[in-house]
Amino acid sequence: MKISVKSFRKKRHPVSILYPCLAPVLIVVFLSACTVREIRRQGAYFESGGSIRGSITLATAKKGPVIVHLYKHEKNVLRLVTTAQAGSNGAYRLWAEPGTYVVAAYIDSNNDSVYQKGDLWNYYGEPTAVAVAANQAVTLDAFVISDQPPDMPAFKVESSLLKAKENIGKVIGLDAPVFTADNYSMGMWRPLDFLEQVGGGLLFLQDFEAGKMPILFVHGINGGPSDFGYLIAHLDRKRYQPWVLYYPSGIPLEMVSNYLAGAVVSLQNRHHFERFAVVGHSMGGLVTRSFVKRYVELHRERAEDIALVMTINSPLAGLPSAAYGAKSPFPVQSWRDIAPGSAFLNDLNDWAWPDRIPYYLIFSYDNDDSDGVVPLLRQLPLQRQLEAARVFGFHNDHVDTLSDPSFLHVFQSILTKSANSNPVHSRKADK
Repeated sequence: MKISVKSFRKKRHPVSILYPCLAPVLIVVFLSACTVREIRRQGAYFESGGSIRGSITLATAKKGPVIVHLYKHEKNVLRLVTTAQAGSNGAYRLWAEPGTYVVAAYIDSNNDSVYQKGDLWNYYGEPTAVAVAANQAVTLDAFVISDQPPDMPAFKVESSLLKAKENIGKVIGLDAPVFTADNYSMGMWRPLDFLEQVGGGLLFLQDFEAGKMPILFVHGINGGPSDFGYLIAHLDRKRYQPWVLYYPSGIPLEMVSNYLAGAVVSLQNRHHFERFAVVGHSMGGLVTRSFVKRYVELHRERAEDIALVMTINSPLAGLPSAAYGAKSPFPVQSWRDIAPGSAFLNDLNDWAWPDRIPYYLIFSYDNDDSDGVVPLLRQLPLQRQLEAARVFGFHNDHVDTLSDPSFLHVFQSILTKSANSNPVHSRKADK
């Protein structure tokens, strides 16, 4: 491992990003302008979530991804609330608010992530209603998809999928009106409103083009895709295509990384690309690392599809100030995850980074021991340094590194090296 540090003249500009390291009194002042009751309600919604997990086995020669559907059971209506692709071993895990559900799955034989008449499918049980209580993790027995699917149950079926699911692969411009500071703030304080009104998702900034490596950009807390505007503007569009993850930064981070893993695999099924890179800033670096863990766990054979991973000024060892914020009267769920000793961080820290995925750690320092937001001690835990192929440091504040020409040079050099050593090719072409 080599460490490179580049110094240059600091740039100052107003920063409208609220981080949990702000004093509690400032948080209260900020929230006095918000609907406090709604903030509490929306935080409690995600705090009470449970999960359903299980596995699916195949008793058929049919090939294709296995897509799992989760339906909320309300009277005689099955309301589709989320979907996910089962892993290569048939395992699946779905987040669920308290309620009663039905689980079903089908083989997506034409890779379009849409059930078509004739696709082989089955449901769990007869179908069996699955009750999920607050904070409960429900584990189901395996069920089988065979050449003889069951009769359709006598229920009315409706869709309540979030916009974020529908927006996977949607093409949008970085100057779109959804990318605003007000929406970024909504995503932190009122994430349910964000999901309903803004939507978010894994978005394209241009039409998909085979042969160009996707670069996924993952923003941090109270941030958004426009934070990466300088890097994206200088991206070589002849070789790369930028994608942006847009998510409400106040929700549990595992929900974000699970969504991203599912979205990437869905796009791989659709477009047959392999190599891609992931770049996360601030808290987005933790989302990125969690995404890699989830992606590799579900699809171990695809680990080398990740050409490189980069985290920038990320609280890799957590932020002690986030623990105070999580105990405030207005807790944000993601604060709980970035507090040292959280279940989320412990899970990441107990996991061994795959040697075959190049990892680049970027840190910044605005004064002796911090970038103004994340202390160096929190950006540079020893174990993360040991995992890194290279570590680069910049004399900048927390956000200025993203628009620094020196960092841009390093960023472009790393991309070029990775693209040259790992050429993009098509899954379809290999078959």
